[in-house]
Parts: sequence; structure tokens; C-alpha cells
Amino acid sequence: REVHHRIKNNLQGVVGLLRQHATRYPELKPPLESAIAQVNAMEVVHGLQSKVSGEALLLCEMVEAICRTAVGLTGVPINPVLDKVIDRPVFLAQEEAVPLALILNELVFNAVKHRGQSAKAGPLSVAVDRTETSASVRILNSGVRLPEDFDFATGRGLGTGLMLVKSLLPRAAAQLSIRTEPEGVVALLELEPPIIKIRKPD
Repeated sequence: REVHHRIKNNLQGVVGLLRQHATRYPELKPPLESAIAQVNAMEVVHGLQSKVSGEALLLCEMVEAICRTAVGLTGVPINPVLDKVIDRPVFLAQEEAVPLALILNELVFNAVKHRGQSAKAGPLSVAVDRTETSASVRILNSGVRLPEDFDFATGRGLGTGLMLVKSLLPRAAAQLSIRTEPEGVVALLELEPPIIKIRKPD
């Protein structure tokens, strides 16, 4: 816990330095803000791990923390709908926590960015759900549509953020789809063991 706390504090220092540069060099603000968001996502993981003792991280807590950070940085309201059923919590494998935090961070901030490019953008919501053997995170960007040439599976039409997501996505036990549905753009991240562990009821 102490190690995670120290890492979190160091990451906060890095964020402070990046913010200073973003203020000093306005022309570099967009890429620096992206870097700030990514470091914040890693800070979220280590911050949560500094509060638990020998326990894996809860998926819903990490998603909630990332949404809270995104709201703080962008001012865009996000409605997190989190499954917090205490008898069946969803835990993350510790070695996958940072990559998954970066993936979710990019998906949330990507949704926020594209809302600003659409006059018809509606609410942005993030929902965590689980079945008996799997869990999912669903990000709905209402009123937004993907470009015609976009194809996440083949990598066509991806920006830097989604290219990072594709490179970080675990090769097994994780699937991500991004598609236009009638209500808007939906990014669905589906997770299975061993990336997650669903505690059975006592």
C-alpha cells in the first residue's frame, strides 16, 4: 500500500509538470492534455491500490474514478451506472489493472472529444454490468455517429487514442467493439477470467 501511495504521489507531480507546460505553451495544450489524462488513469489505479490491503481492484470503482477524473478535466457530465451488488463484486487481475485503466480512459475521453464535434450529441453514459461468468463496460455517446470509413477490428480510421487502445487490449479474455447503434455510438468492452474474477456469493 505504501509503494502504491508513493507512486500515486509521483504521478501527481508529473501531472503538475505537464499542466505547467500546457499553460506555458498553449500550442501544445491538446497533446499535453491527452498525456495528463493518461497519467491520471495510472494515478487512479495506484490510488485505489493504496487504499486496499491484499485485495484486487473492483472494476466498478476504477470505472467510477476514471469518469470522475474525466468530468473534472473536461467539465462534460458523465452518468456512470455502476453495478455494485456486494455479493458478486467484479475484481480485476492486478497485472491488468493499468492497461485496462488506460483503455477505459481513452474510450471515455475519446467519447468526450467526439461529442464536441457533433451538434446532435446527447447524454454520455458509462455502465458496468456482469453475468455469471463475465463483465462488461458499455460507453454510450448519444446522438453521435462514427465516420463511414471507421472499422476498429481492422484498424481503419483510428486516431492516436484508439490505436493505443488497440495495442493495449489483452489478446485473450477481452473483446472491444465500437459501433454506431440507433441511440448513438457504443463502445462495449467485454471481460472474462482470468482478467477478472467474480466472487461467488457466500
